[in-house]
Amino acid sequence: MNDDNFFSIIRLNLLCLYFKFIKIFPIIISLYSFTVTYSFAETHENINSLIGLATLKEQVRKELQMLNIPNHSWLPQHVISDSIIILDVAIIGGGMNGLATSFALIKEGINNVKVFDENTCGKEGPWARYARMNVLRSGKTDLGPSLGIPSLTFWAWYEVQYGSENWKQLKSIPTHLWNSYLCWFKNVLNLPVENNITLKSILPLNDFFELSFEKQGMEQLVYARKVVLATGRDGAGGKEIPVYMKNIALHLYAHTIEQIDLESLANKKIAIIGAGASAFDAAAAALEHGARSVDIIIRREGLPRANDHLPFNQPGAGLGFYYLSDQERWASFSEWLGHGIPPPKETLHRVENFKNLTVHYSTRVQNISDNGVTARISTSKGDFDVDFIILATGFAVDLSRRPELASFYSEILLWGNRVPSALSTANSKLGRFPYLGPHFEFLAANPGAAKHLKNIYCFNYGAFLSHGLLGGDIGLNSVGAIRVAEGILIDFFLENAKTSLSTSPNLTISPNQNF
Repeated sequence: MNDDNFFSIIRLNLLCLYFKFIKIFPIIISLYSFTVTYSFAETHENINSLIGLATLKEQVRKELQMLNIPNHSWLPQHVISDSIIILDVAIIGGGMNGLATSFALIKEGINNVKVFDENTCGKEGPWARYARMNVLRSGKTDLGPSLGIPSLTFWAWYEVQYGSENWKQLKSIPTHLWNSYLCWFKNVLNLPVENNITLKSILPLNDFFELSFEKQGMEQLVYARKVVLATGRDGAGGKEIPVYMKNIALHLYAHTIEQIDLESLANKKIAIIGAGASAFDAAAAALEHGARSVDIIIRREGLPRANDHLPFNQPGAGLGFYYLSDQERWASFSEWLGHGIPPPKETLHRVENFKNLTVHYSTRVQNISDNGVTARISTSKGDFDVDFIILATGFAVDLSRRPELASFYSEILLWGNRVPSALSTANSKLGRFPYLGPHFEFLAANPGAAKHLKNIYCFNYGAFLSHGLLGGDIGLNSVGAIRVAEGILIDFFLENAKTSLSTSPNLTISPNQNF
């Protein structure tokens, strides 16, 4: 045994003695067992990482304790029968928005909460499924779902594992590390997430909802008083599939939101339709996996030169966007869509050295046909014969396409109902966005009708026109989650207060009466 290994054993044993007194001795024992199985050279970095995370877990526990988190449970239990308890809140989607919202609710003593996600554990959200960027677009110091608690930030999680010097050198967050951080966040807070379960329908009943899920081919019914739709970018209508793809064989194309077998693209001619960051991410991934050629077809004259989202990514804008007038919000979002967002420099650098990449600007797709093996894309600048097509065409906004909303989507107030018909006709996509209340709740198209809608919260892409970037931006994620939780908290408090006042023998107060 060399000196380095000897001193590593001494250090590990000293750490065992220390950690024993902060109630994580079993973790250190498991680390010691780990070193017996593998060489010190192989495990040195892993041991430091695990010890760092164990220390951080204790720091999280202490900080939450100092902030009285979680608060005591204060809501009465609602039941259908002895065996069926009604959830106070069901959250659909276990990605960043779902995790942040569940934590924001539990933090305030709303503990009868559950998160449901259709994906396997560790693949909630886009990061481990279809996010093909190597690094995030967001800043490394963005708060994410931490709700402002230092020990729950990505910064804290990264630094305890890789050290402060590596943190200083880090320019952008690697995508796979962000996914690992979110998994840690979920586990360290013991958030109640059920995986591999898909929501099929939401049925409004008297004072709660019946949610029908499918799990392992079986129907599973869940009952909840409130529902949060934290369903991501495709949560307001799904992927945008251009009409010219209607008759194309399904095996010849995929949308960027779908998982693509990149290995199967080797030695094939690939066409990508779209100009956003996801188009260039997909191009890079295909080229890195051996695609023979990649053609990106873009109808714009060139890439956008500035990110018009940036001014609305500031704390004041995040809080205040909802309070702009309808006309101001409509104009802002219309401008964002019109100008587009340029791919990040990191993405462009990733593809710049591939000689088999061609970008075709000012090129409009006119028609696409296929022979079952290859596809022909007819454009304003000629034809492209390709083996596979990747659609970077964004996301649709059409609540009628969401099966869980089928029983009441027609009752939801849309932006098209609020703005002059000329504006809605000129930009029909914006007109299909739901017009949301101050806490992301649906509103009724007919005032006073469909009162159940105020108990469903649209915390996904459908919220962008009403609440700006709070619906999906990493930097403003905590602000959005807190806003949703505050609305739920207020509703439950008022409901309880009215019940208490109505049963008090010493008070006779008429509804809405002021002194």
